[in-house]
Parts: sequence; C-alpha cells; structure tokens
Amino acid sequence: MTVETDIVVIGGGAAGIAAAISAASEKRKVVLLDKNGTVGGDSVHVNVGTICGAFYRSFSGKPTAVGYPFCKFLLSALNESDATACAGEHTEGLYIIPYEKNTLRNVYETYLKSAGVEVYTNSLLESVHVHERKIKSLSVVVDGKATTITAQAVVDCSGNAIVS
Repeated sequence: MTVETDIVVIGGGAAGIAAAISAASEKRKVVLLDKNGTVGGDSVHVNVGTICGAFYRSFSGKPTAVGYPFCKFLLSALNESDATACAGEHTEGLYIIPYEKNTLRNVYETYLKSAGVEVYTNSLLESVHVHERKIKSLSVVVDGKATTITAQAVVDCSGNAIVS
C-alpha cells in the first residue's frame, strides 16, 4: 500500500493529536500513525485518570484555563461527554480534570475524524528514507501490511524521537 499526504504525525497521544488537528485546520492532508490499537497515548493506555496543566495555578478558588485552543476544546468536550469531568482544586492551588479513559478516547477519535485526519493505528515505523537531508518516505507496517508513506513534512510526537 502507498499513501501520499501533506503531513504525517507519528504518535497518537495528546501532542500528536494536537499537532494533527492543527495541521488539518490549515487545510493540510494529515495522516496520524500510532503504535497502539487506539489513539490517546498514556492518557488512555496507562492508569492516569487526570489531566493536569489545563488551568493556571491559583489560590483564589476560581480556576482560569490556559487558553490554548486544544485545551479549550478538550475541556469543553469532556464536560459535555462526562458529567464527572470537572475542575478540582489540589491543595497547592493546582487544578486537575478527572476523566474516564474510554470517554477521553472517544473524544479524541471524534475530534480527529471531524477534522479529516486519517488515522492508522497498530502502526510500526520500520525505516525512514532520506535524500539530500530531507525525508522522502517512511516504511511503515500498518496492521501487518507493508505501507510506504510519502509526505511533505513529518512531525514526531512519539515521545521517543523514533524518526531520529
């Protein structure tokens, strides 16, 4: 199989999803690759259960969202999907958002689909083909099938710098 795209994002955690959505909002054709069976990264695949860093630290008793578009979307979508997803104050003025991992995964999947991002899960990057210091293509195994992906840009959000 051969796939041509404008941008390929490697890693389907929060950073990869935010990068893919941002690129898609610029009318780019985007492919998102993730090694797991679903997107969500550690927030879905390990026992995390809370989102931290979406609110500024405050001792006033009233949380203030950081204002990034992805955070605003995520907070809104979680509150619509799960009545228990609300800001709670930590004793040191830190605010956290509890969530149920299946709810968060569904929010991520819906958001990616609505943005037109093509998602390939169960994907393993095998090699990167470079010519004159520019990535020309990626060899990827997607659900056990050899796939070549060509893209104008590659964004590595794997957390492990696997493209390097």
